[in-house]
Amino acid sequence: MNPTSNKNDFEDLTTNLRYLAYSYLEKYNPSKQQLKVYLLKKYLLKIKGTKSKKEVTSIIDEIISNLEKNKLLNDEMYSDSKARIFLRRGYSLNKINQSLRSKGIEDKYVRQSIEKMKDDQIKPDFVSALNLCKRITKISSFFFRAFLTNIKKSTPKNVTERIIIDIVLIIKIFRSFN
Repeated sequence: MNPTSNKNDFEDLTTNLRYLAYSYLEKYNPSKQQLKVYLLKKYLLKIKGTKSKKEVTSIIDEIISNLEKNKLLNDEMYSDSKARIFLRRGYSLNKINQSLRSKGIEDKYVRQSIEKMKDDQIKPDFVSALNLCKRITKISSFFFRAFLTNIKKSTPKNVTERIIIDIVLIIKIFRSFN
């Protein structure tokens, strides 16, 4: 085994993964876990080197820690920005919490982001309910009629009437609120 070629392979792999990380950071604003998964997939599918998975994972961890030191990767800022985006989309606080945790964000950052939203917004769940009403009112009459005919076919009459009344009330309340 030639130690010089192994060192060159190691350096080549490190630079390739570092360039992939920079290009991924340029396009997207990922969390640490997302970047780690991306780099590992790229290595396994595209590069297909001779290194073991543990060695590659340690290289990726080094790259990620270097990016954190240089403040190019920050889970706290990622959590705050994603939480605001999810709130604008109409997600409830529970859904925001679950979405951030599924992206690999630490619990302390998730809690901080939700607390910031609670301080900034009047009531985040109310805001998400309003966004839901906006989406409901944007449904065209054609889709609304198709929705109602499907409800009428699949549910009993009294339940269908209750659903229709609830939807109409939500739309009326929303229009009077705006």
